[in-house]
Formats: sequence, structure tokens, C-alpha cells
Amino acid sequence: ERKQVEKFKEEVISIVSHELRSPLTSIMNSLSLIADGEAGEIPEQAQKLIKIANRSSERVLRLANDMLDVRKIELGLMEFNFQSHELIPLIEQSIEANRAYAEQFGVEIVLDGHLSDVKVSVDSDRLVQVMTNLITNAAKFSPPEEKVEISASRNGELIRVAVKDKGPGIPEEFHRQVFEKFTQAQLPGSRRKT
Repeated sequence: ERKQVEKFKEEVISIVSHELRSPLTSIMNSLSLIADGEAGEIPEQAQKLIKIANRSSERVLRLANDMLDVRKIELGLMEFNFQSHELIPLIEQSIEANRAYAEQFGVEIVLDGHLSDVKVSVDSDRLVQVMTNLITNAAKFSPPEEKVEISASRNGELIRVAVKDKGPGIPEEFHRQVFEKFTQAQLPGSRRKT
């Protein structure tokens, strides 16, 4: 039974890797060219729809990449490229990349003060990926007209980056399952999931 499960997982990973990522990349590139006017001028309403489609495609591609990353971590094959980077520009990049996503929920993302000239040793792509997951989740579960606050603080040699929202939070009975794969808590009276 375990071998069958492993085989199924490998097949899913293969489908995600080869059958989903390539067409998604092609779709995103085509939408970007259209949005940039390469196919001629398009009406403003059509531009808005193209931007929405492009953002949605980017989100699906991120999910596909996340699935592949989980598998790489399980197999011990994940590679990290640690380098010294200024922290605040990476946080600002994460905020800008997810601002439009938050806006569709009526939520604003703000950087609540910041540490200047702080350098950290990180894989910048992975940090932005983690920040994206935290920010989009915070935005999705925040009430409209609220803010998702991103902050960075120093604690001795350590730097803490926090993402704070005014959402309902994760039910206490679900806390132990938060970092397990493929788990979601159903919030009472809500169709949204954490």
C-alpha cells in the first residue's frame, strides 16, 4: 500500500512538473505580451481582465512550485542559495508582489516601521516565497478595510520578521496540525479555510 501511495505521489509530481508548469508559463508570457500592447491596443476593461488572469496564473504556478518544493524537501534534494541581502528590500518586494492580491479582499499591506541597513544571510527566492505564503494567507482571512502589518525587529543577533492580521486566527485545536501537509481548518460560519 505504501508503494502504491509513493507511486501515486510521483505521478502527481510528474504531472505538476511537466504537464502544468510549461503551459502556465506560456499562458503568463502571452498575457504579459498582450498587457504590454504587443498584440495591439486593448480596451481598459480587457486590460483589467488580463491582469487578473495573469495574477491567477502566477498564483497557480506558485502552488505548483510549492508542491514540487515539498517533495524536494522530503527527499532531501532541496538546494538553497544563501547570500547576504538587505532585508527590507526583500520584504518590500514581497509586499509589492502581493499588493494586488490583497486589494481584491479590500485589505492593505503595510510595512510597520523597519530596520534600516540590516543584512541577512538568506536564499532570497525562498524568503520571498515564505513571505508570499504568509501575506496572501493573512490577506485572505482579514476583514475588509483592515491592514496586514509586516514588521522586522532585532533580538540580539537574530532578526524577526512578523506578519500580523486581524483575521479570526487558527482554532486552538488545530494548532498541532498547522505544519502538516494538506491540512486545512474550516472556520465556523465561513467558507474560507486556514
